[in-house]
Amino acid sequence: TQIITNMENHNQSQSHVHSTPSPCGRVWGGVFFLHHLKTAWRNLLKYKKQNLISIACLAVGVVCFAVVFQVGSAYLKNLYYTKYDTGRPIFHFYEMTEEEYKNYTPSADNNFKPEPPNMYITDSFVEKLYNLELPAMRELHGYDIWVQDAKFEDGTDIGKTCISHFMTCSPRYLHYQKYRSAITGKIIPELEEGEILITDQLRDQVYGKDVDPRGFQVSESYYWKGVNGVISDVINTKERSNDRMDKSIILCHKNFVIENQPDYYYKQYAQIELNEGYTAEELHEQLANAFPEYYVKLQQPDFDWQTFSILAIVLLLGGSVLLIGVTGFLKMQLQLFGLRSRELALRRTMGAKPRHLYGLLMAEIVLVFAITALVTSFITIQLVHNALPIIQSVHEKFMIDTNQLVETSLWICLVTLAGSIVVVICSVYRQVHSPVGMRVGRSGSPRTAGQSIMICIQFIISMLLTFAVLGAFYILNELADAKYGGVEEDKEPYRNVIMAGLFTMDDKIPGFKDKVMQTGLVEHIGKYFYSSGETYGTEYDEELFVRTRLMLNENRDTIYGVSVLTTDEVTLDLLNVKITAEKPTDEKLQAVTCALYVRSEEVERLREKWNLPISSDVQTRNLYRNNDYTLIGYAMSLMGSRTEFFGVPSYWVVEPDVYREKTVWTVPIPNVKTYGPTDLYLIFPKEGQYNEVMEALTDIYREAKPDDMNPLKVKDLYETWFKEIRLIEMMRKLCFMLVVVSILCIMASVYSAISLESRGRQKEVALRKIHGAHTRDIIHLFGNYYLRLLGISALVVSVVSLPFIITLVNNANLMTEMALATHNMDYVNSFDTTEWIMILLYLLLSILIVASITLLTIGNKIYRVSQIKAAEVLKKE
Repeated sequence: TQIITNMENHNQSQSHVHSTPSPCGRVWGGVFFLHHLKTAWRNLLKYKKQNLISIACLAVGVVCFAVVFQVGSAYLKNLYYTKYDTGRPIFHFYEMTEEEYKNYTPSADNNFKPEPPNMYITDSFVEKLYNLELPAMRELHGYDIWVQDAKFEDGTDIGKTCISHFMTCSPRYLHYQKYRSAITGKIIPELEEGEILITDQLRDQVYGKDVDPRGFQVSESYYWKGVNGVISDVINTKERSNDRMDKSIILCHKNFVIENQPDYYYKQYAQIELNEGYTAEELHEQLANAFPEYYVKLQQPDFDWQTFSILAIVLLLGGSVLLIGVTGFLKMQLQLFGLRSRELALRRTMGAKPRHLYGLLMAEIVLVFAITALVTSFITIQLVHNALPIIQSVHEKFMIDTNQLVETSLWICLVTLAGSIVVVICSVYRQVHSPVGMRVGRSGSPRTAGQSIMICIQFIISMLLTFAVLGAFYILNELADAKYGGVEEDKEPYRNVIMAGLFTMDDKIPGFKDKVMQTGLVEHIGKYFYSSGETYGTEYDEELFVRTRLMLNENRDTIYGVSVLTTDEVTLDLLNVKITAEKPTDEKLQAVTCALYVRSEEVERLREKWNLPISSDVQTRNLYRNNDYTLIGYAMSLMGSRTEFFGVPSYWVVEPDVYREKTVWTVPIPNVKTYGPTDLYLIFPKEGQYNEVMEALTDIYREAKPDDMNPLKVKDLYETWFKEIRLIEMMRKLCFMLVVVSILCIMASVYSAISLESRGRQKEVALRKIHGAHTRDIIHLFGNYYLRLLGISALVVSVVSLPFIITLVNNANLMTEMALATHNMDYVNSFDTTEWIMILLYLLLSILIVASITLLTIGNKIYRVSQIKAAEVLKKE
């Protein structure tokens, strides 16, 4: 009581008597700041458990958001440069008048194209475009070129042959794309005309370190350009006079001669950079006047709501963990400031001014974020060196710059720190400026509106995150089922198998199979053919056309698809294909299983080899080169036919000697249009000889084609056929990790909050116990508050999720309308009652997960609080 009286007298004296300067005010700024840091460090240690929880949640949240932010910003940047950059408009040229364009009616073969085919931007067209010297045009930007049988000239000597696909662009294009040099790490400036770029890795891999790789493209994916856009070499080429096209070609060697192809083509549009002071409409008018024989159309970029919605959802998922960590940290700080109201008031009586108190509180926050920055850098470096290589092994185009990621993480820390400081200043303003007598002797209110809002935000974000990830699980499972056919397959037989194009290898390397077998490193070289076709009308062989793709053409006739998978017997055994005598009864297995036909003269031997019973219903067909084939059983199709090619085949044929010809199968059904086959060599190295076989294949290829600039086109069978499935599996794990991290952050944050609240209300709990309160009463005292917050959060989540669900259903109905309009039943994707129930169940499940975890955490802590000894607490007070 005496202390409070002295404080009140002190407050009254402040209005007319100047206080004595405090010792803190006479200390140098650096020593004063060091004093605040020491005090802040003691306070952090006093509540070390809560601060460790905050630092961990903040660090994990910053890293998650940094990765998503960097990838998302790169995607947005490329979206801007390719679609929404007003300084580089896109023009299409149609060989018709404007009236003909507006009245264009698609032909029967062009049923699904809403616009007429536009003109290819050819070599001669580019030359004519530059010769016009239009005032509004500065440069023609990126386009593609297909070069067949091109030979480079270096003086009088003819250099290396190049049959490849080049990406060409203007000198300023790479500067727009923010490419960095792998040597200097700096952004590539504007380049000189005719320069060629290639990465060190690509050069060493394809040509060797001492080879000049003129004319080869730098391979970059559209979506990830800017993420892995690293260019290391700038190689100059010889000048050639009077060639106006050279200013628009930098990746392709300038001096090439086309054999038997007078004019090669580029993309079907021209992306042109404007001169300063001109608009796209002005250039459009100039092009229309310069090319009266064409209808010139200026492409107006439409705002892609779907793309930006997906990007926003991804950013929300990545930032949700950060938001959970930030709100948990701020909520904890508000609780601590409430508990320390007496400390702040006592400091004021000793002469501390508001700026000193703000400095003390800011020092604590800065110290927490400094430790968070160190932990974030450590986690980021570990992520880049350990986790990201695994992701890149699945998806080679996913590359992240370590330095840029660390820089992004630190910037996020700084922005979050600034926001936290603003929130804290606004929150403690009343405590710092209220009369001292109103604070000394009181422990402060354990709950405030700000704390409640922070807790609600945490709950809402966690529920939405869990709902979104559960939805992502559903979509990923659908994709996996589509790829797997709903059946998990043994992946081990596919490992360490090499695939190469059969026709490609035989064309480039005569006797390829024999040369590879002579190395002694290979166990077997199998052949894989996948042919497909389609037929119109209603008459078809039901047994033969097991796999049918139903579609309606312009005459509303039924189109039936047929496909044939062909392999040899040894390949079948090495890939461990399971063969059964009867069709499987499981629907998922039926969807990926096809009939297996073998040569009729081989039936008895193969039945005995594969332990198949003799069938009473023998089906024999004349399928290939007038040979008879007998149905011996049923087998799951190979994974490649389900993932890389056109789907599960209509039937499978075991053929010991498949002839080399472009059209392998002539299906014995009238009016069948057969497409060319997908042909592969499947090379099975002996155990432990995979790398040696790859080196031998490279040597054989270089020996046969010493002047070929192109790389050896062989792939790993497992990495190719299972790539998308592995990516889906990786996304499943990432989604699961997001949910786990979110739940752990919620558990830690709720535990921290209830710990601080129980610490501030120990005296109240003790007094209630003395007056007869039981454990149940104490649990109600704390639990009802969190139940109300959970109820409010669940209501908000339900209201926010409903528009999303309605939009999803509307899009599904829109797809159905598109299917009816285009007669393409592949678009049908309407929601039935079961899927509606699943969506609502996911929403309910996400709410229940967060609520149950929260209540279990609170219940455990409250029970421990209710067991305190009241007498000891009161004595301590």
